[in-house]
Amino acid sequence: MVNSMRTLLINILVFLGFGIGQHVTLYLDQVVYSDSDNSVDIYINMDSDAPIASFFFTLNGFENILSTSSLSPLCLAEQYLESLSFVDGYFSGGDTDNSPIPTGSGPFLTINANYNNILDNQHLTITEVSPGFNNQETHFYTYDSDGMLLEMTYEWAPMTWILGTENISPWVGQDCMGDIWGTAFEDDCGVCTEGTSGNIENENLDCSGVCFGLDEIDDCGVCAGGNSSCTDECGVINGDNTSCLDQCGIPNGDNSSCIDCAGIPNGGTIELDWYSDCDIDGLADNTIAVSLCGYPTQNDVLSSCGEIPNCSSNADTLCGLISIDPNNHTFDANPGCTSNSIDSCGICDGFNQYLDCNGLCPGTENYIGPGLVGSPESFSDIDYGYDNCGICGGDDSACTGCTDANATNYCPDCIIYDGSCTFELYPGDVNRDGFVDEKDVDGLGIFWHQQGTPRDHESIGWYRQYATDDWQDICAAYADTNGDGYIDHLDLSAILYNWGSVASYSFSNQPSLCYELNDANAYRQNFEDILSFLDEEDSESHTIRLMINHISELLNLEYLPENFKLYQNYPNPFNPVTTISFDLKQGSEVLLSIYDIKGNMVYENDFGYLNPGLFNYVLDAKDYTSGAYIYSIASSSGFTAYKQMILIK
Repeated sequence: MVNSMRTLLINILVFLGFGIGQHVTLYLDQVVYSDSDNSVDIYINMDSDAPIASFFFTLNGFENILSTSSLSPLCLAEQYLESLSFVDGYFSGGDTDNSPIPTGSGPFLTINANYNNILDNQHLTITEVSPGFNNQETHFYTYDSDGMLLEMTYEWAPMTWILGTENISPWVGQDCMGDIWGTAFEDDCGVCTEGTSGNIENENLDCSGVCFGLDEIDDCGVCAGGNSSCTDECGVINGDNTSCLDQCGIPNGDNSSCIDCAGIPNGGTIELDWYSDCDIDGLADNTIAVSLCGYPTQNDVLSSCGEIPNCSSNADTLCGLISIDPNNHTFDANPGCTSNSIDSCGICDGFNQYLDCNGLCPGTENYIGPGLVGSPESFSDIDYGYDNCGICGGDDSACTGCTDANATNYCPDCIIYDGSCTFELYPGDVNRDGFVDEKDVDGLGIFWHQQGTPRDHESIGWYRQYATDDWQDICAAYADTNGDGYIDHLDLSAILYNWGSVASYSFSNQPSLCYELNDANAYRQNFEDILSFLDEEDSESHTIRLMINHISELLNLEYLPENFKLYQNYPNPFNPVTTISFDLKQGSEVLLSIYDIKGNMVYENDFGYLNPGLFNYVLDAKDYTSGAYIYSIASSSGFTAYKQMILIK
């Protein structure tokens, strides 16, 4: 009863205010400094001839001089309005319990702010900035006689405050130096600049763009670099390391990095191990090495071979010693062969490369050689004569067939695919998860406009059908939901027709996803084409709306409907939970109401202000009785729509 009387009195006050006028005047009334440095309370007063239900405005000076830390509870906005917020100089608030700020005068808003006391004695004019933060205009609202928001007229009375003092006076054209119609202004650091200030604009910005910062440009031309970016390894600023290079070209080096075995910097002499090759067949005669700096001399050869082998008519050519890697060298064991080895088939320097899978050599009875079985590429280099099935002398036929485990004719022992696979499918279950829903549209986006062989029976009926594997990707065959051999907007029909159906696959233990959509942007144009087709379909369809929502989320699109819409709840009939969906063409205050068949309101939900977009509301009717109900959506922009739903328990 008390609440009803309170609401009635508020409505009477609002009605009287509506009849008299709806104007508010605001101005800076006083500033009070706190004990902490640079902290001040800024009192904004109001004179209003109507209750204030909500407001939005931006104040001057907060972008570069003042910084809001909090709002004081000692103001009318904090005492009456439940929803208050600020972002630096942007302030907003609203009434949510029909208890607006009353008509009259008083401290409308008290702002706890900080500023840099370097700016003391500057003149700061406190007034509105419109448009201000995020291009927002200033607005004040009251209630009309029906309890709806009504915009008020307003006036900001500019007041000038001398920073560092509590002196406030009406603004009569003075600039930040206090000169009437002066030309001084606050720069990005809030410092009064130009005019009679003697200051240069933004002279207090350091090289990093920080107001009153200490960073400077170093000798390298780098902000706050400390000269490190252009100091060479010799310690010279803007040097090129030449002042401390050794003979190897290394700064501060000791020539050790380029000394050859003869001790000469940048010399070309190399120390190598040399082995005797007195029969000059290219193979070392033994494992005894002689380490030499540079090339061998005649004395070195005589010491190893006892003579100088004759290998050339050129007297300057010296043979008898070779330099090799002993870990990767076959030492001379059979002078008749270069490698000094004979394989099992009697081939000098051979490595049994002609042995077949039966261990037989060429010329032996039953020897399997090239061209006798299969094709040459079917034999490996090691197991000569085996086919790809591992059968000696085979022709690959034993392991050729359908290799896909999801196929109806899967051959578990086959490793060579011959294109013979056939696959079962249910029209609409594109991703093969066993259930038809909005995720199946992903496959259409991936395989959009791909082409294959049409199915024998082109149908979207919910029964087991079969496709052949002549698509570029077998998953595309599932995306061809209508079986016409081409993936396009017509394949949306099977998803819509079989929505919610559950598949039972016979040739696999359980449903298995045919693909994964990791990056929808890779197929963005395909999904945008599908979204365009869905837009042209029946806008009352709940399933189409789910698909539009799904694609919009995939592409991170802000989908804005062209019209206001109220959809049929889904499911319907329901027990006891259902979803009510609606579209908003423009931002509005939105109210959901539910009535029984006698017209009695049984439920109401005030969404408050909603931006344009798609919205879903889940209703739990566990406390309602079975029967028919009417639900409606009403917006402050004038849209109202009704639908009927049925609850069956």
